[in-house]
Amino acid sequence: MKTSWLFVAVSLLFSVNALAEKSFTFEEAEAQPQLTSAGVSSPYMECLVDTPAYDPITRGYCFGAAWPRTTSAYFRIQGVPSNFKVYWSHPSCNSNQSHCTLTIRQYMPITLSADVLNKDTQTYFSVSATAHYEGLH
Repeated sequence: MKTSWLFVAVSLLFSVNALAEKSFTFEEAEAQPQLTSAGVSSPYMECLVDTPAYDPITRGYCFGAAWPRTTSAYFRIQGVPSNFKVYWSHPSCNSNQSHCTLTIRQYMPITLSADVLNKDTQTYFSVSATAHYEGLH
């Protein structure tokens, strides 16, 4: 029991450090699905796990902890060209969008990957991110 609380406390410390980077709430991320490549050195995927707390969106890996058994994991790709198509690894994701929201269950991490095709140049790049959701018991 003490070990799990210690794990949650350490995880929350990492989440606070991530807030120093670029942070969004789930609602802000959903409201701004259109991305630009301005200021992005290379494309990447970022994610957040939606909990009652303030949830940072982070590059490559995200973590959340809460009591409900399921919640939403939000993934988005930064550095998407204006004329694109996304080949997501999950069938629920829309190939015409650079973001995807999936249901995540406690202790069942989701790794989402995507191949993004630039329709103008016929080139593509690959990105991925992993979301992890822990339970508070």
